[in-house]
Amino acid sequence: MGSKHKNTKRAHVQNKLDSLRVEISKLYMNEKLSVKSIHNILKNDYKINLSSGQVQFAITRFSLKRNRVTFSTLHKNSLLNRMHNTKKCNHCQENYKPNSGRQKFCVLCAPNKSFIRRIHNYKIGKREFDKILSHQNNKCGICFSLLNDLSASVDHCHITNKVRGLLCRQCNLKLFVIEDNIYVTNAISYLKNIKRN
Repeated sequence: MGSKHKNTKRAHVQNKLDSLRVEISKLYMNEKLSVKSIHNILKNDYKINLSSGQVQFAITRFSLKRNRVTFSTLHKNSLLNRMHNTKKCNHCQENYKPNSGRQKFCVLCAPNKSFIRRIHNYKIGKREFDKILSHQNNKCGICFSLLNDLSASVDHCHITNKVRGLLCRQCNLKLFVIEDNIYVTNAISYLKNIKRN
């Protein structure tokens, strides 16, 4: 919006905008109107014919910044309240109402991100996970410590990727070591050599 010459059309528009700084500030900050709405008000009420881009530039030049927290909360609420068409869950194939356009799984299969990860990695959702957990009496399959949704690790065969059960994190890591026959053989021979020395 800046202009070197004071007698140009652009400079006159800039001066008019500068004189309306208070009004534009009120419209943008207090009434929280969009740039398009302010553009229409300036055009109809103040007879200033500008493009939306020029109005946006004026707002930027006046250093007008809305409260980001308030704006993001309003935006988030509007997204949550927005209606979405029913979709089929990619895991259980049942119809559900998504909360966002990007949602692929129903809440029964994937109530949080960890279950989305489990579906991608092991093909088990919340329902299958709960069945396995109840079958194991909510306990680790090896050390029998109590498990929940967060502490349980899915044990699976690394060749077939088939789920074998649920373990605590420590047992799951130890089992991975035991399955490596070469490592176990080397570890045993190492311990035997230490005892001899």
